[in-house]
Amino acid sequence: MVIARFEFLPDHANDFCEEGQTIQEMQFDDIMDLVTFTKEIEHCLTEVLMYDGDNLISLREISKDQNNV
Repeated sequence: MVIARFEFLPDHANDFCEEGQTIQEMQFDDIMDLVTFTKEIEHCLTEVLMYDGDNLISLREISKDQNNV
């Protein structure tokens, strides 16, 4: 199980969050489900934090690192 906290751009937040909110937590069976979902909505996001039970990881930082390779 993986828990992700998504921070949405204000223009898209109402599609995923309660009114006035920009952050939503979701649970996924595994990291591949999380990555697939994140890729589908990446244009709506400012940040994604993933917690796998041991580590808290910023997917935004990983994405930046891979784009600089």
